Amino acid sequence: MVERIAVASQGIGGLEDYVSPVFARCNSFTIVEIENGSIREVTTISNPSKLSPSGAGIQAAQFVASTGSRVVIAGNFGPNALTALSYMGIKPVTSPYGLKVEEAVRRYVEGSLQTLRIGPQIALPRPLQVPSFAPALPKDREIAMLKARMGFIKRRLKEIEDRLRELEEKG
Repeated sequence: MVERIAVASQGIGGLEDYVSPVFARCNSFTIVEIENGSIREVTTISNPSKLSPSGAGIQAAQFVASTGSRVVIAGNFGPNALTALSYMGIKPVTSPYGLKVEEAVRRYVEGSLQTLRIGPQIALPRPLQVPSFAPALPKDREIAMLKARMGFIKRRLKEIEDRLRELEEKG
């Protein structure tokens, strides 16, 4: 089974980047797919909420959910981000300061990173929505980010189609 993990990254992302000490306003996310304990695929995406004037925690949580990640690793999480992640069924995991993304993922797979637990799921007063405001990006970075997001969507759609086919065959 494939497990998708989002790692808040300090720089442009990737296995050699460092885990960001913050979640919501990290520079980028490194999305790592793990299969049978080994890294299968790595994608980096700029964090669209890093410059948001407000609500960055909820926006970042929604963005991570849109990648299909069920786990997110960062140095620290704010209370709004934790609530949103819990609401979406995404497991927040903390990483010690100074770890590279690859090392943090390895430690997560080994079970040596701390999973944050918050109280009972809090019902949010309104549906989570990302505001229409988005910081302007250089054209080449926006194209790269959109292509990466499109790749995620295509992989997610294939997963859904495969699951539907499987369920229909069992019919």
